[in-house]
Amino acid sequence: MRRSRKKARDEEGDLVKVNFRIPMREYEEMLLAVKTGSYSSISELVRHALERLVLEYREGVHAALSKRR
Repeated sequence: MRRSRKKARDEEGDLVKVNFRIPMREYEEMLLAVKTGSYSSISELVRHALERLVLEYREGVHAALSKRR
């Protein structure tokens, strides 16, 4: 994944634009989620998915560290 140099100002702070590739089937599923109103845009869906991924990762790391103690 390459980073774009374009930055945007958002209510959540400074955002960095990133580009990535996904299989067509997954893209079509994402479009369907937008069309049915689950998300307002592909960008919103991706941001939400990344937030969940990071949260799951942090919880997993926290659980692993707790087991070591």
